[in-house]
Amino acid sequence: MKTKMKTKTKKAPRLISLDELIKSTFPIEADRLAYLAEYEKHREAKRKKVLADFGKKLKAARVSSGLTQNMLAKELNTDIANISRIEHGRHNLTVDYIVKVGHALKRPVSIEI
Repeated sequence: MKTKMKTKTKKAPRLISLDELIKSTFPIEADRLAYLAEYEKHREAKRKKVLADFGKKLKAARVSSGLTQNMLAKELNTDIANISRIEHGRHNLTVDYIVKVGHALKRPVSIEI
């Protein structure tokens, strides 16, 4: 006669939201608010760096392609001021617009994380 062996099934751990994690890590509201303020400063600094780096790469690609800001602006149906803002990292861009810029410069576009 065979005996059945019982096997324990493990429950998958419950996933929690980022908000729940922050609340459990910083139960005191003042600490949580200080953390969130610091996080926001860090996030904003990273955003500005990404835009500045993209602007430098855009300018280098534009110049090596022999295009002026005016020529690129016409290709993108925008004005020179927008091209200047992008090249100086002062214009927030959508992925669609970045792809459009790549197409105008006949350059491949990739995003790394």
